[in-house]
Amino acid sequence: AFTGEQWRGGLKDAWTRDGRVAFGQVPRLDVDGLHLVQSHSLLRYLARREGAYAGFTNARLARIDIAADGATATFDAALSRPAPAP
Repeated sequence: AFTGEQWRGGLKDAWTRDGRVAFGQVPRLDVDGLHLVQSHSLLRYLARREGAYAGFTNARLARIDIAADGATATFDAALSRPAPAP
Protein backbone atom coordinates (compact mmCIF):
# COMPACT_ATOMS: atom_id res chain seq x y z
CA ALA A 1 0.00 0.00 0.00
CA PHE A 2 1.08 3.56 -0.60
CA THR A 3 -0.28 7.05 -0.08
CA GLY A 4 -1.59 9.38 -2.75
CA GLU A 5 1.35 11.64 -2.01
CA GLN A 6 3.79 8.78 -2.68
CA TRP A 7 1.96 7.93 -5.92
CA ARG A 8 2.05 11.51 -7.20
CA GLY A 9 5.56 12.07 -5.80
CA GLY A 10 7.31 9.70 -8.19
CA LEU A 11 5.92 6.20 -7.71
CA LYS A 12 3.47 6.65 -10.61
CA ASP A 13 6.24 7.65 -13.03
CA ALA A 14 8.53 4.85 -11.86
CA TRP A 15 5.86 2.15 -12.12
CA THR A 16 4.76 3.40 -15.54
CA ARG A 17 8.35 3.39 -16.84
CA ASP A 18 8.92 -0.11 -15.42
CA GLY A 19 5.72 -1.42 -17.01
CA ARG A 20 4.19 -2.23 -13.62
CA VAL A 21 1.03 -0.24 -14.44
CA ALA A 22 -0.51 0.52 -17.80
CA PHE A 23 -1.46 4.11 -18.48
CA GLY A 24 -0.05 5.19 -15.11
CA GLN A 25 -3.22 4.05 -13.40
CA VAL A 26 -4.18 2.07 -10.35
CA PRO A 27 -5.75 -0.15 -9.09
CA ARG A 28 -3.40 -2.96 -9.91
CA LEU A 29 -4.03 -6.57 -8.94
CA ASP A 30 -1.35 -9.23 -8.89
CA VAL A 31 -3.07 -12.61 -9.17
CA ASP A 32 -2.27 -15.94 -10.82
CA GLY A 33 1.08 -14.59 -12.00
CA LEU A 34 -0.60 -11.70 -13.81
CA HIS A 35 -0.33 -7.98 -13.18
CA LEU A 36 -3.76 -6.58 -14.03
CA VAL A 37 -4.91 -2.96 -14.18
CA GLN A 38 -8.20 -1.19 -14.98
CA SER A 39 -11.11 -1.79 -12.61
CA HIS A 40 -13.44 -3.57 -15.01
CA SER A 41 -10.66 -5.75 -16.37
CA LEU A 42 -9.89 -6.87 -12.83
CA LEU A 43 -13.53 -7.63 -12.11
CA ARG A 44 -14.07 -9.49 -15.39
CA TYR A 45 -10.95 -11.59 -14.88
CA LEU A 46 -11.98 -12.58 -11.37
CA ALA A 47 -15.55 -13.32 -12.48
CA ARG A 48 -14.31 -15.59 -15.29
CA ARG A 49 -11.83 -17.28 -12.97
CA GLU A 50 -14.57 -18.04 -10.44
CA GLY A 51 -17.03 -19.26 -13.08
CA ALA A 52 -19.50 -16.38 -12.74
CA TYR A 53 -19.87 -16.23 -16.54
CA ALA A 54 -20.32 -19.98 -17.04
CA GLY A 55 -22.99 -20.72 -19.62
CA PHE A 56 -23.19 -17.16 -20.95
CA THR A 57 -23.04 -16.67 -24.70
CA ASN A 58 -20.52 -14.33 -26.27
CA ALA A 59 -23.42 -11.98 -27.08
CA ARG A 60 -24.46 -11.89 -23.40
CA LEU A 61 -20.86 -11.26 -22.33
CA ALA A 62 -20.59 -8.42 -24.84
CA ARG A 63 -23.74 -6.81 -23.38
CA ILE A 64 -22.22 -7.06 -19.89
CA ASP A 65 -19.05 -5.36 -21.15
CA ILE A 66 -21.08 -2.61 -22.86
CA ALA A 67 -23.02 -1.92 -19.67
CA ALA A 68 -19.86 -1.84 -17.54
CA ASP A 69 -17.98 0.41 -19.94
CA GLY A 70 -21.03 2.66 -20.38
CA ALA A 71 -21.32 3.08 -16.62
CA THR A 72 -17.67 4.12 -16.46
CA ALA A 73 -18.09 6.61 -19.31
CA THR A 74 -21.14 8.13 -17.60
CA PHE A 75 -19.30 8.38 -14.29
CA ASP A 76 -16.26 9.97 -15.93
CA ALA A 77 -18.45 12.50 -17.76
CA ALA A 78 -20.21 13.43 -14.53
CA LEU A 79 -16.89 13.98 -12.78
CA SER A 80 -15.59 16.22 -15.53
CA ARG A 81 -18.47 18.69 -15.17
CA PRO A 82 -18.11 21.65 -12.82
CA ALA A 83 -20.03 21.45 -9.58
CA PRO A 84 -23.30 23.41 -9.56
CA ALA A 85 -23.28 26.76 -7.79
CA PRO A 86 -24.77 26.68 -4.28
